[in-house]
Amino acid sequence: MNKVKYGDTHAITFTIKDADKALVGLTGATVRLLARPADSAETIVLSAAVGAEPGTVVHQLTGTLPINVYRLEIEVTDTGVITTAPSDGYIELAVIP
Repeated sequence: MNKVKYGDTHAITFTIKDADKALVGLTGATVRLLARPADSAETIVLSAAVGAEPGTVVHQLTGTLPINVYRLEIEVTDTGVITTAPSDGYIELAVIP
């Protein structure tokens, strides 16, 4: 599980791989980071950008995400096709005091 402290404003990076464990090409794609608190059905859309390295997505923390445990998904839109990663679960992020 990834952990950050409430109020942190650094960047966090995620890597997306396909079923063959190859990095997913993201050039020209649009990405969104979707966060769902563990105790809620609410979805929070967080800003994200394609990183400089292949298969990387970067989110700049703003220090305002409430303390909680979140299930994250990365939504990639490329030429009108939406793919959600990871395909076999979630990325967990804990925002701690």
